[in-house]
Amino acid sequence: LLVAAESTGVSSVIRPLLAEEDIDIFVERCKDSSVVVRRAATEALTYLLEQRLVGNEAAALDGIGSLVSAWTSSVLPTVMDAEASVANKSVELVNRIVIMPLLTGASDGCASHISWSILSTLGGGPGRTRISRVEPDAMCKAVAGILERADSKTNLLKSMLNLICSAAKSSETVSEQKTAGVWGLCNALVNTASLLKDVTGVVKRSKIELAFLSTAWEDLLRRATQSSGTSALYLRSSMQLSMHVMARLAPCVDMQLAQQTRTRIAALLMSYEIQPEAISTAIAALKSLTVASQKNASAQEHKALCSEWIHDLFLACENRLSNGFDEASALDERVVVRALCTVGEISMVGFSPTEDGSSENNSSGGKDSSDVDVLIGLKVPPSKKLVNAVQFYMAEFLPGKNQRRCPRPARAHAFLAAGRFCLRDIRLAKEALNILARELHQNMSSDSDPTIQNNSLLILGDLCVKYTNLVDRYLPVMAACLQSGATDLSFNILSSPASNGFAPVRKSAVILLSGLIMQDYIKWRGLLFHRFLVATSDDDDEVSEIAAAVLVGPLALKQPKLFFNHFVESFFVLNCCKAHPMYVAAASAGDGGSGIAVGFDGINLKGESGRARRLRMYELMLSKMSDQEKLEATARLCKEILGGALVEGSELYRACTNATSNEHVVSVVSDALHILQSKSIRVGRSRARDGGGDDLDDPTRLNTGQRKAAAMGRLLSNVSRKHLVESVLPTLINLKAILQRACSPLNKDLMSFLTEMFRLYKSEVHEFLANDPTLLQEIEYDTKRHKQQQREASMVPTSIVADDGAPVLSP
Repeated sequence: LLVAAESTGVSSVIRPLLAEEDIDIFVERCKDSSVVVRRAATEALTYLLEQRLVGNEAAALDGIGSLVSAWTSSVLPTVMDAEASVANKSVELVNRIVIMPLLTGASDGCASHISWSILSTLGGGPGRTRISRVEPDAMCKAVAGILERADSKTNLLKSMLNLICSAAKSSETVSEQKTAGVWGLCNALVNTASLLKDVTGVVKRSKIELAFLSTAWEDLLRRATQSSGTSALYLRSSMQLSMHVMARLAPCVDMQLAQQTRTRIAALLMSYEIQPEAISTAIAALKSLTVASQKNASAQEHKALCSEWIHDLFLACENRLSNGFDEASALDERVVVRALCTVGEISMVGFSPTEDGSSENNSSGGKDSSDVDVLIGLKVPPSKKLVNAVQFYMAEFLPGKNQRRCPRPARAHAFLAAGRFCLRDIRLAKEALNILARELHQNMSSDSDPTIQNNSLLILGDLCVKYTNLVDRYLPVMAACLQSGATDLSFNILSSPASNGFAPVRKSAVILLSGLIMQDYIKWRGLLFHRFLVATSDDDDEVSEIAAAVLVGPLALKQPKLFFNHFVESFFVLNCCKAHPMYVAAASAGDGGSGIAVGFDGINLKGESGRARRLRMYELMLSKMSDQEKLEATARLCKEILGGALVEGSELYRACTNATSNEHVVSVVSDALHILQSKSIRVGRSRARDGGGDDLDDPTRLNTGQRKAAAMGRLLSNVSRKHLVESVLPTLINLKAILQRACSPLNKDLMSFLTEMFRLYKSEVHEFLANDPTLLQEIEYDTKRHKQQQREASMVPTSIVADDGAPVLSP
């Protein structure tokens, strides 16, 4: 990787622009399983970026955006790598690319421009397209690591604060991107608890003036309102970050200034001037400034002060929302959305996950003023009128004779606000559960809104944590969101064109349900595992990657035999073989007799059209099984499926004798025969024969642990060979006779498996059938004939159709 990077970027005269495909190679290697490769990839991308800065600075910035974006999305996250050597190296690279150019170079130089560009993407600006929530956290950790490694932590921190203060005060004269970068760096400094303590200490000892914090956010809000396009995005991102910084550093702000700033923020909230995405940050700043404006007050006094502006905001929003029902005037969607967002956020002030669900004000209790959040325990319940107003906006039509349709953004925010009310009032939660579940059932409606469905799902997830017993029975509708977007239950969800807009719902379902399982709020009930398995084959790459990552990662670690326990039953479930006892047992597992279990409605993977997806899922499960589990899985497949096909009267037997037209039953046997000859299910030295275990034959190259593993592999290989020849082969011979008599299409799959067995275990098969030479000769003849047919089929020219409809052989 380093050689490739050097060959691309070493020339200071000719530096060809890297193609996106070239950059993507380095990006992918930053996620490689090898520690050496990950570290080399991060160094290579950094080298490429540095080489672009050599020579003509104006030319260096031309077309460098994709490289900067790649560095930010791939090198920066490796700061959080589990391997210490990779993480430490990444901290060093971040210091080299981001921090040092700002402290040692010209503030308007090329290197500084790159630093500000990287920092500007962390707040949600235009460069956010390839950035996830990981990058801001990684920058916080990187900055903390850089300060810890510094010769003088205090001096470096002071230099960084002075740089930030100087740049922030002159934000009117610099680019919007640099402004976003300044606040991105400041956010990284104050967003870690340990660093925040150091920052406040340096601010107080060095008497750094923070008065600009009280006006910066307001200036940025004004400029954002007057701007458009990219500039407005940068300025809104900067305004939100500046408010967050002010909330974190409120204890360092003068009390009178804190009081004045608090008043201005409350006024802007009441006039609905703050964008919905910044309202949460504004309320956090309002809480911190309320405490900072009365530093010597008790916790009870702080709560009383907060209760005042909470009541005022509740009342203002209540009046504004009620005015929206007036049919004589037009509905102001912008104001309604902001009012709903505001009431939802302020209802959570003082919330604690451990509080009870009563609607009573718990502000009499609370922590001492020295605690981080002195407002914990504060509960100011909304009025009945406000609750009703929010619930009206949840409906598809507003109250009134004209049946005005409620705007979808307003409905989405109304669901969030109502959900937050429910978290603090169990009575409201009981009333809202059926409404939320109904929206998830709207999965079937062509007019359903994915945003509303997503919000309903997230609310149910929060309520499941708070009131587990109440929400438990709604698990089936929550699990159905793993395949959200079906417009017809008989339609194939995985290829449904309507499912595309519902990808965020499916992504949220994967993350939410896996988190609830990890925390033991829900259990593997019914066919929930199989719905997760299907999500790994989702058409949306992000959904499928996340589903696979959580399934083979934390969920498999929590339950090591997860894949083995569900492997054989998956053949019946994925093929929708509902009449088979294994499907019935799987579908009712974990319901405790309640009849409330996760089903498989809305998913159609049966038949030839879903075969490729099914096989990928089987392979995924096998890839995470141990050799012992694969051996047992092979035995269970032969017993339950191949053995079941020999039982007269069974559904599998009828499928083999063409007595049934059920394609899904035939697919069960076909899938089993295909997987049994797959390399993924082989154990021990059987995999080495395919080139994957050369080291097993050279004990001198193995340590003690590897030698033990090699010995175990050889033992399991012998056991597997014996089982296949002595148990599986007789079953195959009996099944072969049935399939040949019925001229079943399954005979092709069975002969393919027999051919593979002869290739791998020819001597063992000859030895086992030594007492029956006639049968041996027959099987050998059939095997050779099958090979010949395969060769002939591969040589037959394909047929195409000419424009006039006549068939034409392709050359």
